[in-house]
Amino acid sequence: MGMCAERNAIANMLTNGESQIEKIVAVLSDGSVVAPCGVCRESMMQLAKDSGEIDVLLDYEERKVSKLKELLPNWWGSSRFS
Repeated sequence: MGMCAERNAIANMLTNGESQIEKIVAVLSDGSVVAPCGVCRESMMQLAKDSGEIDVLLDYEERKVSKLKELLPNWWGSSRFS
Protein backbone atom coordinates (compact mmCIF):
# COMPACT_ATOMS: atom_id res chain seq x y z
CA MET A 1 0.00 0.00 0.00
CA GLY A 2 1.38 3.36 -0.97
CA MET A 3 1.11 6.77 0.61
CA CYS A 4 -1.87 8.59 -0.87
CA ALA A 5 -1.92 12.33 -1.46
CA GLU A 6 -4.62 12.70 1.20
CA ARG A 7 -2.47 11.08 3.87
CA ASN A 8 0.51 13.18 2.80
CA ALA A 9 -1.67 16.27 3.22
CA ILE A 10 -2.81 15.05 6.65
CA ALA A 11 0.79 14.46 7.72
CA ASN A 12 1.71 17.97 6.54
CA MET A 13 -1.27 19.41 8.43
CA LEU A 14 -0.28 17.66 11.65
CA THR A 15 3.34 18.76 11.25
CA ASN A 16 2.10 22.34 11.05
CA GLY A 17 -0.28 22.13 14.02
CA GLU A 18 -3.54 21.65 12.12
CA SER A 19 -6.03 18.85 12.78
CA GLN A 20 -9.33 19.78 11.14
CA ILE A 21 -10.60 19.23 7.62
CA GLU A 22 -13.88 20.73 6.41
CA LYS A 23 -14.04 19.39 2.84
CA ILE A 24 -12.04 17.02 0.69
CA VAL A 25 -11.81 16.16 -2.99
CA ALA A 26 -9.79 13.17 -4.19
CA VAL A 27 -8.83 13.33 -7.87
CA LEU A 28 -7.33 10.61 -10.06
CA SER A 29 -4.61 11.33 -12.60
CA ASP A 30 -7.25 11.53 -15.35
CA GLY A 31 -9.03 14.32 -13.46
CA SER A 32 -12.00 12.26 -12.30
CA VAL A 33 -13.25 12.64 -8.73
CA VAL A 34 -13.29 9.54 -6.50
CA ALA A 35 -13.93 8.80 -2.85
CA PRO A 36 -10.75 8.60 -0.74
CA CYS A 37 -9.43 5.09 -0.10
CA GLY A 38 -10.23 3.27 3.13
CA VAL A 39 -6.90 4.06 4.77
CA CYS A 40 -7.36 7.77 4.04
CA ARG A 41 -10.92 7.67 5.41
CA GLU A 42 -9.64 6.05 8.61
CA SER A 43 -6.83 8.61 8.90
CA MET A 44 -9.27 11.49 8.54
CA MET A 45 -11.68 10.02 11.12
CA GLN A 46 -8.88 9.85 13.69
CA LEU A 47 -8.06 13.56 13.40
CA ALA A 48 -10.74 15.08 15.62
CA LYS A 49 -14.08 14.51 17.33
CA ASP A 50 -16.06 16.10 14.48
CA SER A 51 -14.21 14.48 11.59
CA GLY A 52 -17.28 12.47 10.64
CA GLU A 53 -18.76 15.77 9.43
CA ILE A 54 -16.09 16.26 6.74
CA ASP A 55 -17.75 16.81 3.35
CA VAL A 56 -16.41 14.41 0.71
CA LEU A 57 -17.08 15.20 -2.95
CA LEU A 58 -18.10 11.99 -4.71
CA ASP A 59 -19.28 13.28 -8.09
CA TYR A 60 -18.24 16.64 -9.53
CA GLU A 61 -20.80 16.76 -12.34
CA GLU A 62 -23.73 15.96 -10.05
CA ARG A 63 -22.22 17.85 -7.10
CA LYS A 64 -22.79 14.75 -4.98
CA VAL A 65 -21.35 15.14 -1.49
CA SER A 66 -21.33 12.72 1.43
CA LYS A 67 -20.26 13.07 5.04
CA LEU A 68 -17.19 11.05 5.97
CA LYS A 69 -19.19 9.21 8.66
CA GLU A 70 -21.50 7.92 5.91
CA LEU A 71 -18.51 6.45 4.06
CA LEU A 72 -17.15 4.88 7.24
CA PRO A 73 -20.24 3.71 9.16
CA ASN A 74 -19.99 2.11 12.59
CA TRP A 75 -16.50 3.50 13.05
CA TRP A 76 -14.64 1.67 15.81
CA GLY A 77 -13.18 4.78 17.45
CA SER A 78 -16.19 6.96 18.21
CA SER A 79 -15.87 6.45 21.97
CA ARG A 80 -12.26 7.64 22.09
CA PHE A 81 -13.43 11.26 21.76
CA SER A 82 -16.06 11.01 24.54
